[in-house]
Amino acid sequence: MPSDAEQFASLIAGLEACGMSRDLIAKQCGLSRASVWRLAAGEARTPTYGTVRSLERLYETKVGPSPLRR
Repeated sequence: MPSDAEQFASLIAGLEACGMSRDLIAKQCGLSRASVWRLAAGEARTPTYGTVRSLERLYETKVGPSPLRR
């Protein structure tokens, strides 16, 4: 089973695969660019609930059902 950090990185990878840049992901989620880069690199191991929900909502809008919801 993937770690939390790997799952957060996969959300960002999925958004990037849909043509979104990390800068745009940050803007759409109300996050700093640095936060998105850390999440994508697997360096942010304990993001806030709000951060995860923002990424998840954007992912569900652009890609489909979130892999975090099981």
